[in-house]
Amino acid sequence: MEIRDAEEEKEHRYIDRGEEFFCPICGAVWLKEIEGDVTFGDCEHLRFSLHSENDSDFDFFGDWDWDGFQDMVEAKDDDMNMIDVVNEIVHPSIDKAILWVWHDDPMYRPWMIWGYSG
Repeated sequence: MEIRDAEEEKEHRYIDRGEEFFCPICGAVWLKEIEGDVTFGDCEHLRFSLHSENDSDFDFFGDWDWDGFQDMVEAKDDDMNMIDVVNEIVHPSIDKAILWVWHDDPMYRPWMIWGYSG
């Protein structure tokens, strides 16, 4: 699946005292952070999210074959970076994924991937 960086005003925008990430198809907010307070949402297009701090624990959304997707993830080499694993998976229920890497601290760069279908 194609993983690309979240683009400003297409999937990411800075808002008063924070930022938000949203569906590039319908505009539903998937993650909103205001002064450290984080809220999550979803929409009919969102299939999964994965945060670097959750190891390989995906959050799945909607009614699709996420068990099959999880099987594909588990079949990949354990030594691979999770971003590379997701990048190599081809699943009919997920077209694309966006990636955001926070660069607030030079020593710590958490990331998040949202997989969606459009």
